[in-house]
Amino acid sequence: MQFGDQTTVTDSDMRCNNMFLDLKDFATILNGSLDTRYLIDVIGQVMDFGGVDIVNHARKEVTKMVFYSKRWQLAEVLIQEQKQPNNGDICLIRYAKLNNYTHDELQVSNAFDSSLVMLNPAINEVEELKQMVHADDNSVNMYQHVGKIHNQSKRIKWSQFPFKTIQEMKHTDKDAKCRIICTVYAIDTLRGWYYCACVVCNRQVLKTRIVYDDMDSPSWYKLDLLVQDQTGESKITLQDPVATSIVKYSAAKIVNVLSDNGDPDVFTG
Repeated sequence: MQFGDQTTVTDSDMRCNNMFLDLKDFATILNGSLDTRYLIDVIGQVMDFGGVDIVNHARKEVTKMVFYSKRWQLAEVLIQEQKQPNNGDICLIRYAKLNNYTHDELQVSNAFDSSLVMLNPAINEVEELKQMVHADDNSVNMYQHVGKIHNQSKRIKWSQFPFKTIQEMKHTDKDAKCRIICTVYAIDTLRGWYYCACVVCNRQVLKTRIVYDDMDSPSWYKLDLLVQDQTGESKITLQDPVATSIVKYSAAKIVNVLSDNGDPDVFTG
């Protein structure tokens, strides 16, 4: 469509509130299949706000915000000038630019000053995402045992810790925290993939004989992952809350299913 010398533009009585969103899910963004020449729409729940920095961009000072967004914990870097998300907000980014600066760093950023950032917009997609997130939270809560005492620890803002390779991690102080990007190539089941927890303190307990049809102690994950990157290999242990969010089933449920199969060899916990 082209505008000529005689073209006139007038107001129309027709009103359309459709935003014509073309949302891209995080899995598609992460696998690198999208063409970075095209702008995209993304939506997610803000899980962690990493802070604000003043940086030079397009010959002017702008505010750079780093935050983690659910789902799949995609690390998004957003350059915008006045909007600051809070944990739990639903953030919609329209006309975002994909940038793959390094092999392990993917960024979603402002494009040509045209990207739009909307926090908690009144659209159906936001309500659907809220319901989905609420369902995810409920599914995790179902794994918890009613009436049990659990230690509630403050959630750590991992965005404040640096990325390191496995080799660098091995030379880091024992109490230091860092982030790594690695590949899981095996699960070490030599010492078991779950344990029976105390109903009060959740610590591992031992039973002389376990009767799976009548087991009072809840089963909790203890997954030992063998991981690697370009610099080396290591073992990472996933405790129950993290492992449950990845496997999507509680350890107790899997143990019950395996016990119903009647194969004693699968119980290595």
